Amino acid sequence: MYKSVCMEKGYPPHDERGLLEKIAQGDKEAFKIIHDHYWTAIYETAISFLKSREWAMDVVQDVFVKLWIKRAGLPAIENFKAWLFITARNELISALRKKLQVNAVNQNYSDRYDVQTPLPDDDLIGKQLELLLNQGIAQLPARQKLMYVLTRNQGLSHDEIAGKLGITQKTVSNTTTLALQNLRKYLQEHGDASL
Repeated sequence: MYKSVCMEKGYPPHDERGLLEKIAQGDKEAFKIIHDHYWTAIYETAISFLKSREWAMDVVQDVFVKLWIKRAGLPAIENFKAWLFITARNELISALRKKLQVNAVNQNYSDRYDVQTPLPDDDLIGKQLELLLNQGIAQLPARQKLMYVLTRNQGLSHDEIAGKLGITQKTVSNTTTLALQNLRKYLQEHGDASL
């Protein structure tokens, strides 16, 4: 497939160096060829560690976002495949580290407080957080809002959403990732003021 797509786009087959130079210049078609060529291998590596399809797809998306952000330096990379998989490994480590930190915070909270006994302000804080979250969701673009509702509120997998809407799983993953990034940014910008 990589070879045929390269030929269709006028790129010589397996001319990875040429593709990287085009990506460095902002060529989205060249980026798509590299993305499609390496996506499955990185995803399989991610899922073998994370054991969650959605989480693995989010990590893979982060790898390619980082690739696009650092595109200007791509032509200087001697062994692109090794660089890409080191980037993927670092993203996996970061994702696992974040999960361990969240688990540690949750455990610390459970150890310090009787979870059965609500604190006086818990209801108020919970309502404020819910309101803030709903405001953040409301400001998302329509497609991102739809993906958020289908994944988080209705609990559908990326596969189920893709089948239901007649779009690719990658589109679902990309749109969901953008929705979460925008929502996270909104919560960071408005969270302290409202709480």
